[in-house]
Amino acid sequence: MKNQFLMSICALIILGILHLASCTKLEDAKPTSSIAKAMIMGDVKANLDLTNDTNQYGFPEIRYEQVPSGTLLQARMNTESLDPNPNTILAYRDILFSAKVGSDGTYTFEVYAGPSNTPVTIIADDFRYDQKINDSTWEEKIFYLNNVNISVIQNQTNIVDLFFNP
Repeated sequence: MKNQFLMSICALIILGILHLASCTKLEDAKPTSSIAKAMIMGDVKANLDLTNDTNQYGFPEIRYEQVPSGTLLQARMNTESLDPNPNTILAYRDILFSAKVGSDGTYTFEVYAGPSNTPVTIIADDFRYDQKINDSTWEEKIFYLNNVNISVIQNQTNIVDLFFNP
C-alpha cells in the first residue's frame, strides 16, 4: 500500500512538471500594434515678400513664399478618437506628433488613425521674419498659423497646405 501511495505521488509530481514545462511564457510573445496610421503632408507658405504680389497683367495677386526651414509643426489628437469603444470613466490624453518644415518648404506627419474619420489639429510655432514691403523697406513681423482641423482615415494620405499670417 505504501508503494502504491508513493508511486501515485511520484506520478502526480511528474505530471505537474510535464505540464509546467509545456506551457508557453507570455513574455516570449511579441506585441503587435493594431493601431493603423495615416500620412499628412503639404507645403508651408507665408506672404513674406509684398513686392511680387501682382500677376502678369498687373492685377493684385498674393504670391506666397516658403516659410523658414526648421519651423516646428505639431499634429494633436485625442486618444479617445482611437478607441473603438470609448469609456466615459477614462481620462483620455492628447498625443502630439512633431515635424519640421524642410528646406523645400514641405512637411510630413505620420499619425495614428482609425477606420473612420479621426480628428487631428495641426498647430505651429510662430516665427519672426523681415517681410519685404518694397525694394528698400523690410518690416519685422510675427507670423502665426491658425489651428487647422482635419480628419484622417487609416492608410490614407491627406495633402494639406498650410498658410501663415502676419
